[in-house]
Amino acid sequence: AGACVELQCSDFNDPSIGDACDCRHHPRCHVEPGAGAGGAALCVPKNYQTCKDIDLLVAFTGDCATAGARFQKHPNGFEAITAALTDFAHAVPLTGEPADAASTEVNTGRLRVGFIQFDNGARVAECPTCACGAPKPAAAGDGVPTWGAASAGSSGAADTCGRLTGSRAELDVDLQWHAQSSRRCGAQLAEVYETAVRTFGAASPAGRTKVLLVVADGAVTDSAFLSSYHAQLDAAGVQRYGVQLYRRMKALPADSLNSLILEDAVNGAPGSTALVSVDGFRDVLDGLCNA
Repeated sequence: AGACVELQCSDFNDPSIGDACDCRHHPRCHVEPGAGAGGAALCVPKNYQTCKDIDLLVAFTGDCATAGARFQKHPNGFEAITAALTDFAHAVPLTGEPADAASTEVNTGRLRVGFIQFDNGARVAECPTCACGAPKPAAAGDGVPTWGAASAGSSGAADTCGRLTGSRAELDVDLQWHAQSSRRCGAQLAEVYETAVRTFGAASPAGRTKVLLVVADGAVTDSAFLSSYHAQLDAAGVQRYGVQLYRRMKALPADSLNSLILEDAVNGAPGSTALVSVDGFRDVLDGLCNA
């Protein structure tokens, strides 16, 4: 006999499983008009009904303990992090705008999202094939940095080099690569903040809420050297949140200490850093719509 599986709201976007009618009858789901591919309706969790216009950059740790033997595999490791991010990208209402398009979406309650990994400070990992470190010089007169050329994924969509995108297909390509390409232990955030300053300064227009989410599972080691980045992100109006993951049945004193270090490194509003299990990480993602 087959196992019982609880359907998620995103499942109803698959015509072989359900439709908008099924979505409306599910107690936790809501039909979002025009939020799907080609302007189709999209079934999303009800907590995404109140989404703001958000540009969200998620920076998450590579192989600290998440991909190693100490953290184990799914559902308690790096695979679980990328699975949670994929589920989030499939469920949240997106603008539909590709990464190479300037956003014009305001007052629609839809998101653009970017994903990057961080390690011990050499550089952030943003995409499979691009030279995505520092942006290239701006094209003549446009004042916008030009990024490395993107590559096509199996769906025909391109990766984004960690840029903000409202395209679900582009996010799928990015996350597929991240899931197969865990970096070293994430301990330093300076490169993350450089990327965030660049992203929100050049690519996020006024009128959109700007959010940086940092996800760590070890101790951040450069929190004392980030104040200049805090000032730049404050000036750009970027809200900052931190998630410190713990990998056992409950958080240990070392996890609590790492959470305090991350809170200092994030330097966001009071209460902006959470100490959670990997399952709790999904709850944090669900709450981002109301950042």
